[in-house]
Formats: sequence, C-alpha cells, structure tokens
Amino acid sequence: MSFLSMELPREAAAEKPSSSKSSTSHQRSFEPGSSRLAKILLGRNEARRLQALAPLQHNVAARLDAIDELIYVLEAHAQQVANGRELAPSTVEVVELLATINRDRAHQALIHMLDCPTMDIAMVCANALSRHQRHDAIDAIKMQVERPEWKNHYGFRLNLVRSLARMDHPDAYDYLRLIRKRSDGQLLYELNKLLDDVTLDDFRGDDALYQVFKREIRPESMFQAASYSESASRMKLQRQQYYGIDINAKRLMFIIDHSGSMRAPVYGGTRLTRAKLALIRAIKELPEDHEFSIVFYESAVRVWRPELVYASEKNKTAAYRFINQLGYGGSTNTYGALRRALEFDDDLEAVFLLSDGIPTSGPIVSPTNIIRDIVHRNRLRHLTINTIGISLNAATRNFLRTLADRCDGAFREVEDPGHVNEAVRR
Repeated sequence: MSFLSMELPREAAAEKPSSSKSSTSHQRSFEPGSSRLAKILLGRNEARRLQALAPLQHNVAARLDAIDELIYVLEAHAQQVANGRELAPSTVEVVELLATINRDRAHQALIHMLDCPTMDIAMVCANALSRHQRHDAIDAIKMQVERPEWKNHYGFRLNLVRSLARMDHPDAYDYLRLIRKRSDGQLLYELNKLLDDVTLDDFRGDDALYQVFKREIRPESMFQAASYSESASRMKLQRQQYYGIDINAKRLMFIIDHSGSMRAPVYGGTRLTRAKLALIRAIKELPEDHEFSIVFYESAVRVWRPELVYASEKNKTAAYRFINQLGYGGSTNTYGALRRALEFDDDLEAVFLLSDGIPTSGPIVSPTNIIRDIVHRNRLRHLTINTIGISLNAATRNFLRTLADRCDGAFREVEDPGHVNEAVRR
C-alpha cells in the first residue's frame, strides 16, 4: 500500500543542497590504516567499538581531533549497512558524536549522508541533526520528501516530521504546515500534537508567516457557538475507539491472543468469544477508506491477509468469517505476533494487541527481553503499539503497560472483553 504522494509546491522546498562532492573531499589529517580508533570502529566487535567511542562523549577536544576519523568510519559503516549489515548502536553513536561537534565539516558530513541510499542511515542523521538543532540542515531534511520511502514507509514519514519539529525554527514549522495539508491517519494526529503549542515566539516575531500557520493549524473551533441542531454532525467527527483507545491510524492491525487461557468463562461466553464480538464491531465501524489487517496468535502466529486491505464491505465480510472460524490454541507467543507486525506492510501505522496472559512461548519469552527487543526494532519503524489486557495479574499488567508506554501507545485493562466501553486506565 502507498501513502498519498506529497506534491508540495517547488517554492516551498529549498533548492536541493549539492551533494556531488563526498564529505571526505577535504584532505584528511590521518591515514586510515594507521588510525587505531578507525581500526577498532571498523572491526567486528561491537562491544569494543562502543568502548572506543565512550571517551569521546565527554571530551570536546578529543571529538575535534577525531572528526576526520569519525567521518571516514561513518561512510564505511553506511556502506556496510547498504551491503546488508544491521544498523549497529556504534554507528548511531558515531552520528551523534559528529552532530555535537561545532564544525561545519562535521555537519556537512551528516547532511551529505541524508542522501545515503540506505534509509536507516538517512533517518539517524536527520534525528541527530535535529536534536542538536543544526539549522543549516533544514533545507536538506525538507528534501527528504523526494525519497521513495516518503510515499510508502510510515516510519520514515514520522521520523522526518519529528526531525523538522525538533529544529524549532520558522522554516521547519512552515514546511510542516504544508506537509499537514496532505497527511492523514496517525501522521496527521502526530503532526497536530507537534504543532499544537507553536506560538508567535516560535516564528521569531514573523507575524505574517505565523498568521498563515495559525489559520491552517488552529482555525477557530468548529464547535464554538454551535447550535443544538448541529450535535449529530459533531458526533460524526468523533474518533472511533477500541476499548477506550482512540483509533487515530488510517492503516491499522488488530492482534488477538487465542491461546488456551482465552477459554476462561466470562459474562456468558469465553474471553475469546467476547473478544471476537468486540473485534467484529470495531471492524464494522471502520470507514471504507481505512486499511486494516488481523493477526491471531497462540504458539503459532496466523495472519489473515499478507498486506493491508481496505475496509470495504467485501473485505469486512471475509474478515468476519476468518474471526469466527478460529478456535483455541496452546501457549502464548506474544513476541512472534509483535515481530510479524513490525515486519508487515511498511505503511502500517498502529497496532492494537489484546491478551490475557504473560508470554509462554516463542523465540523470546521474558517480558523484559521482549520489550527491549521490540523497542530496539521499532526505533526507526515508529509503529504505535496499543495494548489491551483481560483480567490481568500484576506481571502481565506491567508487561503490557510498559510495552505500550515504550512504543507511544495506550494501555487499557478490561474484565469483560465483550464490553469495549468498560476499559479502564491503570
């Protein structure tokens, strides 16, 4: 599936910064073969790489002396990632160190890397430049909307939007205004959160530019001084909810635990039969322009369709059949279900995971290790993971709440999974 192509006015984006010259085009102050730091950082031992970088974190002079080595290593690491190596924490640390150095060639090296063919490298460079508010990078970050990932990767879009917002600069805010015009779903929700508190001070006194921004981002409330007869229209504008959690996403996945413990009786049915009823109701209410998928899991993970599908009546009817056919399984492979979500359609924006128990099977079973692994894998994917727990014990409650917190989601707990309005915050 593909996000609507951004067709921003050409005048809205700065002219693409020249990147024809390599960031190492200046004369190096070291020989790569004789640099002990470079040799360690290009080695295979990740622990040694991180250990070698640690002294630079609190030593400004050492960072300045190591600029050329860090740039050389970053380019080498980028090539390794392009060849299939996973993005390592040491690579991210090299990027962060370069972003802290108040030298033009350090920033230009990171700006140059925004054009890296590997999306992950471009994303971590945008993050670092924005965290340190390197305003000379704003125009280059704007141009990231021309990458193919902008159209088909939600995590890339959100990463770019957050990078521009962190710049806290009028040019960045004005460009986010243009992006917002063509956004929907979870991205629009995130944009509204980021831009809600922007004031004239953030536009550095440019009242004309701020008034344009204000008119589009915060128009006068459509509900102000509304008559009673308009109440029906208001209701249509309210967000759909699932167990009390707003569905902001336009591309979402429902993940339902159907392990053996879901056979437990509750309110005239079982936990699973009641959860199925609630899921069918939620799917029935999805607008036709929304896209969705379903995953049921126990020891095995079963995906309804291999990609997101529109919420047409035909697809909804097929989903109901799939839901009703599933019975009870065995153990609880929560990690497997989460991994399938992360590796699913790149345009997936949010997940709603419902479970009644602690993980008991799968490649990773420890709740702490599952959270650590999923958060790490989600750091650039930016998938919102919401969790719903049924009749939880303390350990499961802590697991589901922490998972949601660490993945920008919401957690709710219910006693009867058939009553979506009884969900409570804990």
